[in-house]
Amino acid sequence: MSNYPSSPSRVRATNADDEIEGGDGAPNAYRYWNDIVEEYSKKNLTKETDRLIALYGIAQSIKQQHTHDEYVAGMWKNHLLNQLLWMTYTNLKKGRPSEYRAPSWSWASVIGKLMFRDILEAEELGGLGAKIIDVSVDTTEGKEGEVTGGYLKIRGKVFTGTWNVAGRRKEVSNSEEKEKVPLWSEEFAAIPTNTYSMKMSDGGDLNFLTGYPDVEEEGFKRGETVCLVIQKREKPAKSELDKTWSVVIDGLVLKRDESDKLRRIGIFNAAGDGARSFLGRAEEAVVQIF
Repeated sequence: MSNYPSSPSRVRATNADDEIEGGDGAPNAYRYWNDIVEEYSKKNLTKETDRLIALYGIAQSIKQQHTHDEYVAGMWKNHLLNQLLWMTYTNLKKGRPSEYRAPSWSWASVIGKLMFRDILEAEELGGLGAKIIDVSVDTTEGKEGEVTGGYLKIRGKVFTGTWNVAGRRKEVSNSEEKEKVPLWSEEFAAIPTNTYSMKMSDGGDLNFLTGYPDVEEEGFKRGETVCLVIQKREKPAKSELDKTWSVVIDGLVLKRDESDKLRRIGIFNAAGDGARSFLGRAEEAVVQIF
């Protein structure tokens, strides 16, 4: 998922009372919300737990005037599958808040600049490969916007395995090629230094996967992960070469913590033969993410 195309109709408003341009329906309201979160993620707060609290009023205004949707930990239930594919900028400092702020599937669980794909891209390019079974968020009574817990239950294509570096980007310095030391590029926001092969738990291999960590790459490199397909896209093919890469899948990379609960550690992307191999070998399952 190295490219998140922006739409000409994306909103660049400064507060919830500004007109949502391009129409008054929910789609532009969701886009407007994504813009707010992207801009807000750049800011440094004295108390990181205040991030969702600060945005709560804007969210309620958008809900009442435009979406009439359920607000869940900084995201919207009716477009949750699309919004789950948020990502952090790979070349910027990022981390986890010292105090609990949100479930790992929410953008609010990380500190760092964020990006979303366009809210309608999934509908325009293909279909959603997963289905939300249940979502639950715990909040603090009397403190609007503060989240104390939650989970997300999704049905989708899943496989488990360990990640291995399959290819490495190069940079040119003093007319000589040398390998970049960082696992992820420090020059590009969403272009990783490496592609991967995946050693599946059943002993097979999957190739041509691209991983994007939420915070750091160590979670990808050590131990078993669970990969869940969120979205399958089929792009129009104008030539035989296009047909080879016409199928693209995007999904979440999950890992079990000390209490055996699955938590998000990043996202992945696969195209062409890698995507087809994934879909052909993955099994459908229900996973619960905390």
